[in-house]
Amino acid sequence: MRKKLLTFSGIIFTLLTACDSPETLVKKGKKELGNTVYESSFDREKKVLPYFNKAIKKDSTYALAYLERAKAFIEMDNSFDALPDLYKYVYLTLDNLEAWKLISVHENSDEPEKKIKAAEKVISKSPRFYNAYKIKIQAHQNLKEYDKALETLDLVVEREIFEDKRDVKMLYGEIYYDLKRWYDCFDAFNEGYYRQDYVFKPLHHIKNLAREGNIKAKDFLKTIDETEDSYFKIALDSLNSKNYKAALSLFQKAGYFSFMGSEEFALIKAYQAKAKSIMASQGVYNNNSTTIVDMGKKSAFEDALITCSTSLESFETKLGWETYGFIKMHLGFYKEAVEAFDKAADLGADSETFYYYWTLVLKRDSKGHLAIKILDDLIAKKSDLMWAYIHRASIFDSQGIYHKAKQDYDYVLTKSPNNYQALEGLAHMAISENDYDNIYRYIYQAHKHHGTFEWMKKAMDEIPGEYYKDYMRELRNKME
Repeated sequence: MRKKLLTFSGIIFTLLTACDSPETLVKKGKKELGNTVYESSFDREKKVLPYFNKAIKKDSTYALAYLERAKAFIEMDNSFDALPDLYKYVYLTLDNLEAWKLISVHENSDEPEKKIKAAEKVISKSPRFYNAYKIKIQAHQNLKEYDKALETLDLVVEREIFEDKRDVKMLYGEIYYDLKRWYDCFDAFNEGYYRQDYVFKPLHHIKNLAREGNIKAKDFLKTIDETEDSYFKIALDSLNSKNYKAALSLFQKAGYFSFMGSEEFALIKAYQAKAKSIMASQGVYNNNSTTIVDMGKKSAFEDALITCSTSLESFETKLGWETYGFIKMHLGFYKEAVEAFDKAADLGADSETFYYYWTLVLKRDSKGHLAIKILDDLIAKKSDLMWAYIHRASIFDSQGIYHKAKQDYDYVLTKSPNNYQALEGLAHMAISENDYDNIYRYIYQAHKHHGTFEWMKKAMDEIPGEYYKDYMRELRNKME
């Protein structure tokens, strides 16, 4: 009987797919099925089926190849040929299910030898059943049979049995860690799942070697430090540019190269918490209300708090405590916020933003006198901080010390005649003193330079009808 000769296209197909694994062939078959959607069923079968046929020829136990070929038959209106493939797929899948049941008997056993025997039995029946290999590898590792574990893992890679390459990398990393192959371990974990939770483990040992003078470790850390610094700098730029989502991602990448307990890890986590808390604060409040109106935002603050707590558990930094205080303040825990800001101050926090929130939370915690003292000292050092005068004035106002509040607001207006916050503060003071002409004056000036705000309308409503002069009515109409 004469053998059927290959066509030219058949020869080309054979050459192009000679090294393809069954998985790759199935993927190519699915792609070709999509590419030929407008062609006749006859032409599609000629182009699509060879991929699935070859995948099955290479591995007759590869269930997915039968399933995808069945789907292709159905799409090409050939249900008759699809049926046997579907039966085969079900058979192989059930076989895998039985295999899993067989393994699970010993999966949680304290006897790794039994796990290995069960896994090997399953592999003999289902040579592409990844979980069997994984259990066998981990059992060898438990027995400290690292050569056998690596040999099995290499086989998984060679046969492309794995479902996700990152999982395989994690297995390599765990074995290398036990073997104290720190550099190989770092590289493996760096490509696996949960990078940030694992890469610091070998990195910790590499840093210890570097401290002992190991040249290879020092050279290795130079490349890591450059990577960390690069991510960290770009992350800071993103944070300062108010691109908080990008900053979070970049700080996380920088965190891959630091380890728990180090100052750099704590700082990175603190910056992550800061970015999260700023994002949470955006849109959380209605006007100047301190009541959280969006529970989703509250959850965001709580998430930021967890990140910040991780930072402080690792290493106490002024940024960590400052951010912790900021979050606690927004959640309404003023006493805890004050304590956090106090600790940040002890560690040297001295930014204007820090002073603003520190004194703000002192005011909210009924400690306005302490806030005033802090602002007095700050203004004595930097007399050009207009926000500090306004902030101090608002505290004076809340304590009923109106003449001092007015002094601060007036001083700001001498330096910045149209300062919105000073005009608003003076308008509120005029309301409390029934000084209706000045209510109009301050609101008019603020409205002229800054537009209409809700507080202006409310302030105008405070003026009794008998004092409602024509110029007040005219301004009220403009704000409608």
